[in-house]
Amino acid sequence: MKDIKKLANILNADVILIDIATKQVNYLDESTDNSNKNVVNLLIDNIELLTNHIYQSLDYNSGHILTCHVNEESIVCFSFKYDDPLSTSSELMMLHSLSNLKSISQIIYTLYNSNDAPEEEVHITKFSDKLHIKK
Repeated sequence: MKDIKKLANILNADVILIDIATKQVNYLDESTDNSNKNVVNLLIDNIELLTNHIYQSLDYNSGHILTCHVNEESIVCFSFKYDDPLSTSSELMMLHSLSNLKSISQIIYTLYNSNDAPEEEVHITKFSDKLHIKK
């Protein structure tokens, strides 16, 4: 997990681990704010969507969450927020993270499992009014 936290730090993302069975969330970054927690609560409410694909990008108004279904029990999420007023490079980071969704997902999978990541596509899903997730 240490390497996954380093990767998240490099990419300017918060990293979150979700246990599928218990729906417990582990914020691997202590600086996670309440807006991110609200988004994670929405993910927990719609956890069945996260288990349909190995890699998913969930788009919402101020960023996106990249999820990687690393095994039967766990999902690793990288939360990218683009409305951070302290970040002078948010547009560049947004471009970088969005253009490399598959590569980032495969790196997360490999770091977590210590073996080659599957050659799967990233499924992109959009939040709708923060009430539910539309496929």
